[in-house]
Amino acid sequence: MSLEQTLRDSRWKKRVLLVAAPTAEHADFKTQKALLAANATELAERDFLVVDAVLDQLSAADKQFLLKKIGVQAGQFSAVLIGKDGGVKEKSRRPIAPADLLGRWIRCRCGSRRCGGSSAELAKRGNLTPQPPLQKRGGAMDAQISRMS
Repeated sequence: MSLEQTLRDSRWKKRVLLVAAPTAEHADFKTQKALLAANATELAERDFLVVDAVLDQLSAADKQFLLKKIGVQAGQFSAVLIGKDGGVKEKSRRPIAPADLLGRWIRCRCGSRRCGGSSAELAKRGNLTPQPPLQKRGGAMDAQISRMS
């Protein structure tokens, strides 16, 4: 599947971290892959898909898409964070720490993970609330919750 098709298929389903490098032996590429491997479970819980884009292994069409549409520069490492809406949220020429990725998507007041942005941005919008553990409730509350589902 082409890189463009992978991103299109991920829209509204996954957040994509596109890890681009000229070769798989690039030092920053190796560093980014090691950081991500150590946090694979947490990334999966937040709907992240990691896509490797090693330029010397891509088709001509994928290289063109990566360079022209995504804006990656040939010969350099890039980590590109693409949101569920398909928009580029962040580009970095250095590996991105998983904590920085995971901190962007935290639960908002509505209880979903749909709200993006940094903790500071969410706090400004008033969307940060502590998430208490789920508790079993009985009676009318259960009936009301089941009607909402």
